[in-house]
Amino acid sequence: MNSNQKELDRLLGDLSASQPPPLPAGFQQAVWRQIRRRRADGAPARDNPLNWFFNAILRPQPIVAALTLALVLGACAGLGSFAGPAHPVRLDAFTVSATGWWVSAGK
Repeated sequence: MNSNQKELDRLLGDLSASQPPPLPAGFQQAVWRQIRRRRADGAPARDNPLNWFFNAILRPQPIVAALTLALVLGACAGLGSFAGPAHPVRLDAFTVSATGWWVSAGK
């Protein structure tokens, strides 16, 4: 063990043996006052999952993200429709005639 490790162990031992400083006067009352105030302000109840879902979804950030995604997808779909029809693949390039000979479908 090096000297830095020994010093750290000694300091941590001294810290664990000491008592924490006392809390300020009225600390517990201030905490409970804050809790009551937040409850009175109408913080969303977490016991109702549907209520939590709508509180999470109906915020500006998810709405803006959804509208942006819809706009980008709509623009991509619109630009794709202006490109014109794709070249069709002709599966009937060669057909069998009534005589059984292969003839080109283009003739």
